[in-house]
Amino acid sequence: MEHLPVHLPYEARIAGPVQFRLMYPFERFLRHLKKNVGNKARVEGSICNAYLVEEASNFCSHYFELHVHTRQRNVSRNDDGGVAVPIEGNLSIFTYPGRSYGTAKPRPIEGGELRATQTYILLNCDEVTPYIDIYILKLREQDPRISDANIDQMLDNNFVEWFELYARNPSNNVTNIFVKALVDGPNRTTQSYPMYFVNGYKFHTIGHGTGRATMNSGVCIKGTNYSENASDYYGQLIEILELEYPSYPFKRTILFKCDWFDPSRHGTRRHPNYSLVEVNKSRRFNRYEPFILAMQACHVYYVPYPSLRRAQMDWIAVCKIKARAVVEMPLIIEVVEDNDLGLLNDPNGGDIGFDVGDDEIESEDELEHVLEFESEDEDDDEDFADL
Repeated sequence: MEHLPVHLPYEARIAGPVQFRLMYPFERFLRHLKKNVGNKARVEGSICNAYLVEEASNFCSHYFELHVHTRQRNVSRNDDGGVAVPIEGNLSIFTYPGRSYGTAKPRPIEGGELRATQTYILLNCDEVTPYIDIYILKLREQDPRISDANIDQMLDNNFVEWFELYARNPSNNVTNIFVKALVDGPNRTTQSYPMYFVNGYKFHTIGHGTGRATMNSGVCIKGTNYSENASDYYGQLIEILELEYPSYPFKRTILFKCDWFDPSRHGTRRHPNYSLVEVNKSRRFNRYEPFILAMQACHVYYVPYPSLRRAQMDWIAVCKIKARAVVEMPLIIEVVEDNDLGLLNDPNGGDIGFDVGDDEIESEDELEHVLEFESEDEDDDEDFADL
């Protein structure tokens, strides 16, 4: 069985995608047809009649009203509950779709934990960004030579108090009731859930997943200065907290409390050519920043190495997961202006290059004609080589 992963890539390379040549889909479909046999004396007639009824029913179901539930309108497996009713002036952190699952357990939140939640929510809410810019501008006016590292430190330590004074000052004209709710802070009692559905993923805490065969507690978030995978942070989901803000209308947001692995080169390493990421499970992030917004989380899982060598026992590989019902479409045409070279994605995985002149190619029809002409030239060259 260990030789199977060795032979599968070679087989896929010479025979193409697996789904076009396997016999199992046809066998499953035959089983589906045999289940529709009601009269064993007329097997073929029963199969044909049931198939026609099923096809006609599915076709007609597309014209039913939206409130009618049919097989074609099943709720997705990782349904996030849909978008809430929009309210004018509401914030993005209160309206992002997500669905909690399981029994809620209330628990208090206070001290450093409360301060960490307030700071993170303010610094990661899109509607608060203008006030962050004002605060940074004031810092640069006071000290023109202040560094970016010092600004980040001032934001973490003092922005909550400054924003509270700024929003309560009538001369600053902060009238949005939802922004003012952020100033008051969340209630001191929060709800803890074992599972949460968001972004097409299903997350559950480490405690809820203990003893299960599946792993849904791996979390990945992009760093502040995100440019590539080198800024990603990887961790494990410890707790799912629902924070509620006082006053009407009700305002709730979800935070993930995570245990982060060390993002430095001593705790995280990346292969430069294959983009493989490995983390050291025995090393942790040295700063107290456990919370992230649920809307920012991506799902990953960790695979240990099948090795008994001491150098590999503490390292685990990171595998990123694509969300359900999300189709990533590749870029079809890309024109590189510097080299006057166009790249057209090949269905087989490669790139086809063609020259892009100033006035030579002006439409898709001309582009197809150029590609066909080049392919015919290549075929003629191959025929001449065979002779």
